[in-house]
Amino acid sequence: MNSHETPAKQENGRKITITVVHEDSGREVELQAGPGTPTRTVIERAYSELGIERNPADRLRVESTGTNVFEHQEQHLGDFLELVGNDTVWLLAGPTGGA
Repeated sequence: MNSHETPAKQENGRKITITVVHEDSGREVELQAGPGTPTRTVIERAYSELGIERNPADRLRVESTGTNVFEHQEQHLGDFLELVGNDTVWLLAGPTGGA
């Protein structure tokens, strides 16, 4: 790997695993998507697999940086991960749950 290449860039054509932890219930789901997948699609799949409806007051953030994932839902997954240091663990909390 060259020093200017990031793991997300090298994932082209391969699947990236995102772990979404639902802080209110303690449940986790692992989702796989390609780097060209819209982040919005990963968010929608997380809600579907957790069996919950999205609430406008929900918070979804990257574990290591606290970056709000919802603000980047129009970005491709690979580009978003590059922005946040390739952290693939996201924390989901409802309006009254989580930290």
